[in-house]
Amino acid sequence: PGPSITPVFVLVEITLDRFPQETGWYIEAPDGTRVVDVPSRSYNGTANVSELVALTPNMMYTIVLTDTAGDGICCGFGNGQAIVYLGQQPSLDRVLVYENGMFGFVSNHTFVPDGSQFIQLNITGAPISPTFAIPSVSLAPSVLPSMSSSPSITSVFVLVEITLDRFPQETGWYIEAPDGTRVVDVP
Repeated sequence: PGPSITPVFVLVEITLDRFPQETGWYIEAPDGTRVVDVPSRSYNGTANVSELVALTPNMMYTIVLTDTAGDGICCGFGNGQAIVYLGQQPSLDRVLVYENGMFGFVSNHTFVPDGSQFIQLNITGAPISPTFAIPSVSLAPSVLPSMSSSPSITSVFVLVEITLDRFPQETGWYIEAPDGTRVVDVP
């Protein structure tokens, strides 16, 4: 037998709308195998889902959320959302996927659970549930850097808001640094 691979854990947290029986979700490995599969009608009266999932590190996975009524999990019948965190505890600095719940019948997000690409949610004094959508485009940064005699910018937070059409799976976006490095890449 070869060396064993230590799994990496992701925490999937879903806030459901008032019709939880309409919601299903699964995580798919690159070969199409469903690592976890929760079909619609699995939830009844449950408002919050918290599921710890063991995955193979450095592989690309896709989380797919479904809604049988085609109205997503936000906002007509509640304020649902889904977040995938790297690790066993929710932490705003370890967000791999954020879904705002406004998706129709299906929403899918690809991620690699290796810690190399986090979605940065800068929320001060707020509960874990973010108040903005990722992916989302504003041309003005939410925090402007201050200038001094020797300027030093450690980070600038930018809120990106994109209004998607009925085929959100066809849309991707990225932010590229001047050297061509993609700072954020949402396929």
